[in-house]
Amino acid sequence: MNSSDLKHKRSFIKKVGIISIITMVSRILGLVRDLVRARLLGTSFYSDAFTLAFSLPNLFRRLTAEGVMINAFIPVFCRVQKEDGDRAALGFSASFFWMATIILTLFSALFILASPWLVKYVFAPGFENEALDLTVFLTQFMFVYIVFISLAAVGQGVLNSFSTFWVSAATPVLLNISIISFALFLFKRFENPTVGFAIGVVAGGAAQMAFHFPFLKKKGFKLFKDINLSGPAIKETFKLVVPTMFGVGIYQINIIVSNLIATMTGEGAISSLNYSNRLLEMFLGVFVISIVTVILPRFSVLILERNYDQVKEDLNFSMRLTAFISLPIMTCTILLAKDIVSLLYERGAFDANSVAMTAGALKYHMIGLLFISWNRILSTGYQAARFLKRMVQISFFVMIVNIVCAVMLSQVMQHKGIAFANSISQIVQTILLIYFIKEIGISGLINTGWIVRFIKILVCCSVMGGCVFYFDKYLKTGGAVSLFVTVPADVSAGVISYAAAAYILKCSELKEMMMLVLKRKKKIR
Repeated sequence: MNSSDLKHKRSFIKKVGIISIITMVSRILGLVRDLVRARLLGTSFYSDAFTLAFSLPNLFRRLTAEGVMINAFIPVFCRVQKEDGDRAALGFSASFFWMATIILTLFSALFILASPWLVKYVFAPGFENEALDLTVFLTQFMFVYIVFISLAAVGQGVLNSFSTFWVSAATPVLLNISIISFALFLFKRFENPTVGFAIGVVAGGAAQMAFHFPFLKKKGFKLFKDINLSGPAIKETFKLVVPTMFGVGIYQINIIVSNLIATMTGEGAISSLNYSNRLLEMFLGVFVISIVTVILPRFSVLILERNYDQVKEDLNFSMRLTAFISLPIMTCTILLAKDIVSLLYERGAFDANSVAMTAGALKYHMIGLLFISWNRILSTGYQAARFLKRMVQISFFVMIVNIVCAVMLSQVMQHKGIAFANSISQIVQTILLIYFIKEIGISGLINTGWIVRFIKILVCCSVMGGCVFYFDKYLKTGGAVSLFVTVPADVSAGVISYAAAAYILKCSELKEMMMLVLKRKKKIR
């Protein structure tokens, strides 16, 4: 590893590490938020209604905030910044902010008006009576969240392009604090226990948007200056909107489809899938989202410079590092799913049946952890290159695979079949993204050396899995032992055995991380 590569990788790890720490705090608060919801709502129809209603603005958050505001906006912003300078780029971002405000407000109003029909016939055909009425009410109340969070994403795109990543990484903390606070404070003040949660969502979204402005001002962003709603950069961005929305939003669309099918499999299905998916997202958000946040602006610049070799190297490194971290998490979680869910959620309205349903879904969701991680990283390359037609084609095919598998598997596996279908569709998407990435000038991404390294990681996971399985069995042999003891002990045993196996097998990922952290300039073979 030469000094230039070492410097770049150390910078990469440092940025990812900072964002990961901030995101870890956010995800812990998100977990606390789910614990509050589990205690107050359990897997009742109240929980199902809130889960489905909140998933709707979240669907469009993924499409608009992550699809348009970041993945369509950042490549154009980086181009304008490179060609015309910071002032022109900031003027473009202010214009885009106002155009987005107009479009999002109109869309939100139309969706709210159409909510009674959409919820009944499209998103929750299995809901009836009180559950249906409550879902409609919550959807109409919370949907304005999409406006706030999407506009916050404009600020995120600008700051990320200036390599200021921590601000946007911190804003979910505000959302989680808002939901937790309002839910607890208003729980006994309303007959409907979901009102506090809904108010917290809207207030949290407004706080997320407002938090960006002081930092944007320091960069020279002026909300009311150099506005041009019909400029060429605006037109260029909106040409990327539809394909980017569909390509990036396929994962969230799959969740909505899953919820729709889950409404027909019985009470508690949606909630258990949501609790399970939240744990999955916690693992993703701590590390994978941090990587994507850092590499998208970088890829946009590298592709403008036609430096495809460096893009390939960064993708290869990111995928290996992600596998090295994601696979042991996946292995350990599948083995300890019931204990983890019971430790985190089993209290109040969240009973033993809720534990069983959520743990069952979690095992099948976790099968797809690595592939979801890779998909988000690979998709970033497609987005930075604006190679969106193929991405849309892949996404559409994957959506069909998910729907077909979810319908078929739910007949025999109930809600667990829906979780398994999500994982199967993610595996298919990974295969297709890797196969077609050569069309944007990146070939040889998966080579013999990469496969050998991946096999080493799998061997390490096998060693860790055996250690966790037998250690857990040993701890529980002597009688009843608190989960507060067994789960941390099992995880610790897994981490130690995994690290030891990686050291013995000389996994390059472990060596790279150690060298980068210790700032040692030793060549890795």
